[in-house]
Amino acid sequence: MVYLSFLLVLCLTCHLARGVGLHGFHFHGLEEPRSLSESENITEAWIQQPVDHFNPRDNRTWSMRYLENSRYFKRDGPILIMIGGEWAISRGFLETGLMYGLASTHNAMMYYTEHRYYGKSKPTKDTSPASLQYLSVEQALADLARFIETRKRREGFENSTVVVFGGSYAGSVAAWLRLKYPHLVQGALASSAPIFAKADFYGSFFSLEYYEVVTESLRRYGEKCVDEVKAAFKAVEELLTAEDGPQKLKRHFNLCDVPDANSPNDREHFMNILVEAFGATVQYDKVENGRTQIAACCEIMTNVRLGTPLQRLAHFVSNGKKCLENNYEKFVRLYRNEAWGAQPDISSNLTVSLND
Repeated sequence: MVYLSFLLVLCLTCHLARGVGLHGFHFHGLEEPRSLSESENITEAWIQQPVDHFNPRDNRTWSMRYLENSRYFKRDGPILIMIGGEWAISRGFLETGLMYGLASTHNAMMYYTEHRYYGKSKPTKDTSPASLQYLSVEQALADLARFIETRKRREGFENSTVVVFGGSYAGSVAAWLRLKYPHLVQGALASSAPIFAKADFYGSFFSLEYYEVVTESLRRYGEKCVDEVKAAFKAVEELLTAEDGPQKLKRHFNLCDVPDANSPNDREHFMNILVEAFGATVQYDKVENGRTQIAACCEIMTNVRLGTPLQRLAHFVSNGKKCLENNYEKFVRLYRNEAWGAQPDISSNLTVSLND
């Protein structure tokens, strides 16, 4: 049975359809394993890639970054490739973990490729809409295919078996690479990967289907946790419509600006910030100090010593002394800046979702 999530209640009561809707801006990238040794000889290298693999008239190229570790490689040994996703790559997966262990056992060469538009891999001069048209799964798959082809032409690699690895979105890419280029890839490990592409979760732009999963994750801790979250959002809704409510919300949540209750965009952007705090907790749940992040979240939301459900919610999303950016117009201005480095990588996470 599918339960009605607190987000659905929120959408019904706050009329999110009139505003900006919900957007995914809490992608942190995969947490890479930490090596117990610093002795690995890992090399940073670059390969030239076409900006557009599918337009023969476009001869523009760019430099795609990758890392390699040849410590265990012997002639004709396997090629193991960790595929980067919506993050900047670093050394972790080439120093320890599953792929590293397999490489040491089977005398394999290890690579870690960086996804176009992330980290140092910048195919275009800026991140304008015209430039971001080249941020797509098809282009990323073609990048990987070309990378493998160039590796296989090297002496000692001609007979190497190729196996790719990836997690989350990059896990999907690994599986799709095996399906689309079976002559290049002999195996793929897709960890926590949504294999079957879906045009949209039901609930249109609100992704209600995903937030039902979030709600059920909180419910596993206890029904009271879900009830207190609902109560907290109801209190927020009431303050948004009260005469001095927006000023109280600014104080409670240490907001940088007073929410404009007359602006659907401003109101729903603020609500989205609160909702995504729970989405991010579930998305990146792990054990810290002997308890899961979900448990820590629910302990806050059910702790009456922290005050009302509203006060507990404020405690949960608080950034400490730094005020919480909540103004919609400022948010839009940030993401209209098309210069590299002017905005977080999470903007590209949204774009790759929209392009595909």
